[in-house]
Amino acid sequence: MRWKTQVKGGVLLYALLMSSLFLLLLQFYITQVIDHQKELTSLEDNSRAYLMTQLALEEKNQETLTFTTGQTKKQGKDHQQEILVRLKNGETYTYQFYQKE
Repeated sequence: MRWKTQVKGGVLLYALLMSSLFLLLLQFYITQVIDHQKELTSLEDNSRAYLMTQLALEEKNQETLTFTTGQTKKQGKDHQQEILVRLKNGETYTYQFYQKE
């Protein structure tokens, strides 16, 4: 009788250990997936803001442009253009371009 209770306890301990290891691996994997998704979203926002900046540079006579994803505002100094981009999700980006004389 005593042997059977020790075997059952050992099996339960082994199952607990394996489930703990599985949960640790699962948690690590989910964290990696979430971080990767955040990075992709950030890269997409940055690319969208830079594209809006390029379109704003092509427009010579307008200081502010409104797009479906955000708004750009140009501020020009002597040989420097500063463009502020505000996206709809609240992110702001600032780009500075220098012009040749």
